[in-house]
Amino acid sequence: MRVSRMVNTALIATLATAIHVARAEEVIDFESLPPELPGWSAVKLAGDRPSEYRTADKWDAPFSFALDADRPRAGSNSLKCEFSQEVAGISFGPPVLPASGTVEIRFFVRSAGLTDQEGALIVAAFDSDNKPLNGYREVAKIPASEDWVEVSWTNSLSPEAAGVRLIFAYKSLPADAKIWIDDISVKTVPN
Repeated sequence: MRVSRMVNTALIATLATAIHVARAEEVIDFESLPPELPGWSAVKLAGDRPSEYRTADKWDAPFSFALDADRPRAGSNSLKCEFSQEVAGISFGPPVLPASGTVEIRFFVRSAGLTDQEGALIVAAFDSDNKPLNGYREVAKIPASEDWVEVSWTNSLSPEAAGVRLIFAYKSLPADAKIWIDDISVKTVPN
């Protein structure tokens, strides 16, 4: 009886730890995301200034967003951004994702029709009232590649942080360019 109780206690502790760890990582894999991409938004830029903002599913020109089943990195879908005209600049991203402490952000990207135009991952921390802390800053380059490439960044957030917003930013994209994003992960890293 005593051994059984010890095993049950250990099992409960293990399950509680597993649940805590599962909540310590936010994943966007595009398999369960609805086609209208809730919470995702995009901004068309004129130079370095925003000129037009819309939710991602409302853009139809000069670029559009859709879930795409052609060559996802894993699973059945990735997110595709396709350009019907040349664009001076674009930034797009998901809603604020829960995060605090030290975080590791990872995602995979591939592109077509880009030569040397790399993009940038821009990150902003948000407090529990969903207000930005310390502004947005570029944290990693996004390479142009027709094969899936992993991009990652690890850093400590402000102690007040309760979430992060990821922005995928590109300047001067040609007509017919395409960008795919897949398997986004925001994970709390133990200190």
